[in-house]
Amino acid sequence: MRKNDNLRLNIDEKEGVFTYCCALAVALAIGIVDFVIPEGNTKVIVSYLSTQIPFLIIPLLYCYWKKINYSAVVPLKEKVKPIGILLAIPITIGAFLQNTILSVSLNNLFIVFGITPSVTLPAIDTPLNIFVAIITVIILPAFAEEFLYRGIIDSAYKEHGVMKTCIISAFIFALSHFNPAQLAHQFVLGFLLSITVALSGSIWYAVIIHLLNNVIALFIGDIIPAYNSLMVLNWTNVLILLAMFVGGAIIVIISFIFFNRTCAKDNLKISGNPFKVFSKKSTPAYYEGWENRLSPYTLGFIAFMIVMSILPLFIEKILV
Repeated sequence: MRKNDNLRLNIDEKEGVFTYCCALAVALAIGIVDFVIPEGNTKVIVSYLSTQIPFLIIPLLYCYWKKINYSAVVPLKEKVKPIGILLAIPITIGAFLQNTILSVSLNNLFIVFGITPSVTLPAIDTPLNIFVAIITVIILPAFAEEFLYRGIIDSAYKEHGVMKTCIISAFIFALSHFNPAQLAHQFVLGFLLSITVALSGSIWYAVIIHLLNNVIALFIGDIIPAYNSLMVLNWTNVLILLAMFVGGAIIVIISFIFFNRTCAKDNLKISGNPFKVFSKKSTPAYYEGWENRLSPYTLGFIAFMIVMSILPLFIEKILV
C-alpha cells in the first residue's frame, strides 16, 4: 500500500481532460451493449450503469497509476457540518424549482424545430424496480459524477481561480449529459455544486445535493402528477413556472447566505450581499487566476463535447 507522503496532491488541466476522456471512452465502449438489449427497463438500467461505473472507477485507477492522492484531489476528508447537511435540502429544492422553467423553455424551443429531446428514467412500478432505480439513478450518479466533476475536474482547473473553475466545470457537466433539453438545468446545478465545494472544501455537501436532486427527478412525476403538465407551455403554466422560478431563486439565495456564514472557508466568506461573488472587485479571492488561458486540450475537449451533444439531435431529425 502506498504511503500518502509519496503521492502528489494535485492534478493538472491536461490530466483532468485525459482522465475524463478515458472514463467517457470506456463508458461509450461498454454502452455498445445497449444495442443488443431489447427496448425496456433493463436497457435503461444498463445505460445508466455503463456510464456511472467508469466515471467512478477510471479516475481512481488513473490516480493510482500516476501516484496522485485521490482523497486530496477529490476533497473527501474535510469535516461536514450538520447545518450544511440541513441546508442542502432547501438548496436542492430551490434549484429544482428555479430551473424548471429553464428546462421546459429549452425543451419547447427544440420542439419548435421538430426535435423532441427527452430523458429516459427506469420504471418504478414494483419494489424491485424502485430499489434498482434508487441505486442506478439516485445513489451511484451522486457519488460517481460528484467525484469526477467536483473532484477531478474542479481540481484540474484550480489555477484558473474559483469562479472560472465553477463555470468551466458546470459547462462540462451540462454537456456531458448529451441532452440539450437538460443543458440549462445541469449548468446552473453544476455551478451551484461547484460553488458549494469551493466554499466548504468538502465534496460531501455536493454529493448530498446531487442525491436529493436525483430523488426529486425520479419521483416527482409520480408523487405530483400535475408537475408533468407543466411541460406544455400555456399562460397558466407560464405563470406557475415564473412563480416557481422566483420562489426557488429566493430559497437558493437565502440558503447560500446561511451556508456561506456557517460552512465557508474564511478566505472565501462573503460579507453582506451574496451577489458580490459575481464582482471581481468585491470578491478578488474568487478570481485569482481568471486571466490564465485554457489549454488547447480543454478547448478541443469542449468542442468535442458540444458536437457530441448536438449530433444525436441532427441524426434524429434526419432519420425522422
